[in-house]
Amino acid sequence: MTRAILEFQAVHYSYPDGSRGLDDCTFMIAEGERTAVLGANGAGKTTLLLHTNGLLQPQQGEVLYDERLLNYRRAELVRLRTDIGMVFQNPDSQLFSASVREDVAFGPLNLGLAAEEVQHRVDRALAAVHLNDCAHKPVQHLSFGQKKRVCLAGVLAMHPRVLILDEPMAGLDPAMQDELLNLLNELHASGLSVVLATHDLDFAYQWSNTMVIMDAGKCVARIPTDALSAQQEVLTRFGLGLPFVVQVWNALGSPRSTPPRTVEELCRYITERN
Repeated sequence: MTRAILEFQAVHYSYPDGSRGLDDCTFMIAEGERTAVLGANGAGKTTLLLHTNGLLQPQQGEVLYDERLLNYRRAELVRLRTDIGMVFQNPDSQLFSASVREDVAFGPLNLGLAAEEVQHRVDRALAAVHLNDCAHKPVQHLSFGQKKRVCLAGVLAMHPRVLILDEPMAGLDPAMQDELLNLLNELHASGLSVVLATHDLDFAYQWSNTMVIMDAGKCVARIPTDALSAQQEVLTRFGLGLPFVVQVWNALGSPRSTPPRTVEELCRYITERN
């Protein structure tokens, strides 16, 4: 049976200006999965992510982590944010130390860990994101993609169980996107549950196990990605369209029931068929 690592139960949240962030939002994120949260601008994706580690608190409803209600007392939030690490869309909003190493070390130092343990965690986190050579560089001298990886290293140094990313592909060129995709696959293979919000349907279709569709603050669908071919009308109804490979697959009139997940798989199929 699938076990929920995060669960939202009828969550409501409105911002001070009265705009609705979440509206009776109910869904679950399964432990060990790669979950992509999709939806148009204003659908509630970022608001949802900010509730996962207590940065926002429901005005109605409940959020559960590991089958327990979130506790919003300070000490409990520190533990929660150790377990659930979040990487924001804009790395400049998350980086504040002078050097890469100092920034990655900030979280473990605030846990009161011994210096040797902090150094060990920083070294491993920088190795995981392939930034060992940049450890002593000033943060402001890094590229946008490198800054994103520093933010990710800072989260990994906390040894989280769940990794949350808001629009991780935003601002990255195709080569950087491929690099990040490989990195996310490595992190998931190491045992992390990974949840990300994205506008990139093709990336979500290639990468995820599960797609969560948001609209007007509600979770309107939770679709196993392998079963997308039977749920295409849901994506169309909420303005997401279809992944490119699925559009080509449909145009080919292919007899197989399950479309390929990547352009490479699609090209292999076309080559073999011809």
